Amino acid sequence: MSNAASNLTKDKIKNYFPQIAERYKFIGLRPIGEPSGFGIVWRAQDNWLNQEVAIKISADDLGDEIKFCRDIEGQTVRIFEYFRVPGWNAYVMELLQPPWISASKFIKKHQYKQNDVQHYFDCFEIARSALNGLVQIHGQPYSREGRYVHADIKPDNLFILLKPKSKRNSVFRLPDESELVKIIDLGITLKKASK
Repeated sequence: MSNAASNLTKDKIKNYFPQIAERYKFIGLRPIGEPSGFGIVWRAQDNWLNQEVAIKISADDLGDEIKFCRDIEGQTVRIFEYFRVPGWNAYVMELLQPPWISASKFIKKHQYKQNDVQHYFDCFEIARSALNGLVQIHGQPYSREGRYVHADIKPDNLFILLKPKSKRNSVFRLPDESELVKIIDLGITLKKASK
C-alpha cells in the first residue's frame, strides 16, 4: 500500500516540521510497523523527556483520529502532541515496544500446540480484552453519543501486553483486561449517526 508520506525522508520531515526536528530525533533507517495507505510511523527519541515515542505522519487530516483517541477512555494509544503544516499532519504517541507485541506477531510466535491448555486460556483473555476495547469504541447499544466503528480491525492493529504474572491457583495469568490489549490505527473510524 502506498501513500504520500511513504516518500518522505527524515530530512524532508524535519524541513516540513521544524517543531519536530527541534525536540525529536528519528531512530532507525525506515518507518516502523506495517505499510499503511494513510501514513507512516517513525520511532523517535524525545530529547526533552528522554523517552522513546512514535510519530505518525500523513498527508491526510489526522484531527478526527486524535480527538477519538483522546475521547475514548482505555484501550487506545496515548497522544502527546499534534502538528499541522500545509499539506501534512503529524502526531506524537506512546511507543508500544516489548513486552507489547502485535497480535499478528503473537499468532506467528505462538503456534498451536495440541493439549496446550494454558495457551487456550491466554487466548481467551486476549480475545476478551480486545472485545472490551471494541465495546468502548463502538459505544453502548442505546447510547446517543460516542458511537463509533473501527473499520480496520486486524491483528496488526491490536497490541498485546505479553507480560504474564504468576497468579496463585489461576490459569488467568495475563494483565488485567483493561491493560492487556491496545487498539491502534483509528484513522478509519466512522461515527455512527444516532437514531
